[in-house]
Amino acid sequence: MQISVGIPSYNEGTSLVNLIEKILSEKLPSDMELLEVIVSDDSDDGTPKMLARFAGNKILKLFHHEGRRGVSAAWNEILAESKGDLIVLIDADTIPSDEFLAEISSKTIESGAGLVAANSSPLAPKSFFARASFFVGLWLQEVRRSFGANPFTVIGRGLAIKREVAKKIVLPTNLLSPDLYVSCRVKELGYEIQYAEDAVVYFKPTTSARDFASQVIRAFLGHRQLNDYSKRTLQKVPFMDLIIKAIHIARRYPVHALATVLAYMLFPFSLLRVIRGASNYLWDVPKSSKFQ
Repeated sequence: MQISVGIPSYNEGTSLVNLIEKILSEKLPSDMELLEVIVSDDSDDGTPKMLARFAGNKILKLFHHEGRRGVSAAWNEILAESKGDLIVLIDADTIPSDEFLAEISSKTIESGAGLVAANSSPLAPKSFFARASFFVGLWLQEVRRSFGANPFTVIGRGLAIKREVAKKIVLPTNLLSPDLYVSCRVKELGYEIQYAEDAVVYFKPTTSARDFASQVIRAFLGHRQLNDYSKRTLQKVPFMDLIIKAIHIARRYPVHALATVLAYMLFPFSLLRVIRGASNYLWDVPKSSKFQ
């Protein structure tokens, strides 16, 4: 199996360099080959210069654009340009596990699914708001583990899609949640969606009230934008089941649960500052979740 890796990038040069090095260093099984790493970049922070260290590596393909286009446009470019049997999309501000590509590829082969979601896992928090972000991340992780293909299964931090499926998908460029749209489209096309527990992508929890509010509001608005579509195509998770999962996490992490409650209570103080950015597909990117 030939694997194409696609990374959308916007002003994440340092994180992107580390991610590419991690991807290139993974030892794949003999029946898998890393064919290419495609970076779709809208940055104005000198990211292309940072990637110059990979100039001699023919696997890396950089598509740099002057002017910001958004994640959906980047995904469309990656899906169109990829030549591998499997296309793995991963965010620039993540840290994949040592066998990430092998695990998510194996899950795709074994399950026969058209789309496989990675296990998005938060790193240990070091501040108040990071504890809230960590709690929400664990809660969503439990929902993905416990239910079938639902609106929370696939997340843009990491996913794998078969080329035959990807070539049938063109994302609208005004999406707030392109990962949810792809989930719906894959199911609409008649393919299955699976979750790969062992294909882990780690992310850094947000550490500020503004960034926490921005992420939560953006997720809410993104799901509302595609509400009718997701209802037709994906399994609905009953509200009480979501509450029960949250309670289970709260028993394990009571301090984090308290931080989450307080973070939500502070929403009114952040709402006016973040709602405009969160409701725009060219949103204000949370800076506290980026790796330096």
